[in-house]
Amino acid sequence: MELALPRLFFKHHEIIGSTMGSHEEWAEVVDLVAAGLPVVVDGVVPLADYPEALLRLEAGEQLGKIVLQHPTAAAHPRT
Repeated sequence: MELALPRLFFKHHEIIGSTMGSHEEWAEVVDLVAAGLPVVVDGVVPLADYPEALLRLEAGEQLGKIVLQHPTAAAHPRT
């Protein structure tokens, strides 16, 4: 897939990463979360602290997901 960077910057694209699963499986998980499946978040970490978050993951110290937050997302949180 080709991505036009200006569109990304103007929020016309959303990038979602995954290390496994098909588009159909991703859609199923999204539906499950929308239906109330609990998602455990260990913490929200500023993007600048990514190296420390990675060390936490490598050590297996987290309980749930670690979310990386982009600096501009902190200024405009989702509701």
